[in-house]
Amino acid sequence: MAAILNPPLGIGWDRARGWHDQYARMVRWHGRLLREIAHEAEHGDWATWPNDLWDTAMAFFQSAFHLKDWIVRDHPELQRPLNAAIAAHPRLALCADICNGTKHGHVDRNHRTGAHATGLREFAPDVPSHARWLVLGPEGPINLDVLANDVLDAWESLLRRDLT
Repeated sequence: MAAILNPPLGIGWDRARGWHDQYARMVRWHGRLLREIAHEAEHGDWATWPNDLWDTAMAFFQSAFHLKDWIVRDHPELQRPLNAAIAAHPRLALCADICNGTKHGHVDRNHRTGAHATGLREFAPDVPSHARWLVLGPEGPINLDVLANDVLDAWESLLRRDLT
């Protein structure tokens, strides 16, 4: 029989402790995404599409954008400043559109960038280590890892500004 492990006291799907839990989850998804990018660059099969990598990317961007909802739940007075900050920051706006589009199948409301975003893979068959995973957005193509790092950095800056 399998052992059942209970989460630490106060943690559960029905009673998360607050925005700190979502922030930590976003950071973990970020780490997974960077590890998958590195793994695909070294061991990827260039004849197939890396579904696991893109699933992880979607989970990161969804987790990153939903951090706003968790913060607003704990600090309702920050809703307008956070919405304005996301709209004003090109990478956070792109993150919001990726989240909304991957959650609903299309950007169904508050289209922040006004552009279609998609994931791309660029590779050189003779030099697999030169492969890049890109997100094509309103600023043109951006490396997936750079976008993820920029989103994490932007959130950390907002958290320092509004919650410290």
